[in-house]
Amino acid sequence: ALEKISARIAVSEYARRTLVEHLGGDAVVIPNGVDVDFFARAEPKTAWQGGTLGFIGRIDEPRKGLPVLMKALPAILAARPETRLLVAGRGDEEEAVASLPGAMRERVEFLGMVSDEDKARLLRSVDVYVAPNTGGESFGIILVEALSAGAPV
Repeated sequence: ALEKISARIAVSEYARRTLVEHLGGDAVVIPNGVDVDFFARAEPKTAWQGGTLGFIGRIDEPRKGLPVLMKALPAILAARPETRLLVAGRGDEEEAVASLPGAMRERVEFLGMVSDEDKARLLRSVDVYVAPNTGGESFGIILVEALSAGAPV
């Protein structure tokens, strides 16, 4: 099947190198596209505004870095006790907050899987989008989406 492919693309230089390393040949880098206006025009949700950090990603995927954020959350809450964290994505919510002291767990709200519209609304609503990614991903498109929504990253 690979012999029938006449051209290859990769979303980043990292993805291109991985492709070349494992499959041979070469690829042209064409980054993922983002509909910037979709995120920029999203209507913020009042309930998600005010002292809010946002995180979107698979809860139990180590590369997304939620454990890194949970480890930092006590220091964040010590400095800014009114802060809350909204987490959108699938995974074991109880395991995600297991390292937090009980009183701090109520500062974390899990939204589960959200629609594209709610993802854009979330990114337009938060004060800061937190990206504790640990590496190993070819392209963090959520970063472009957050910036498109006007969220500091």
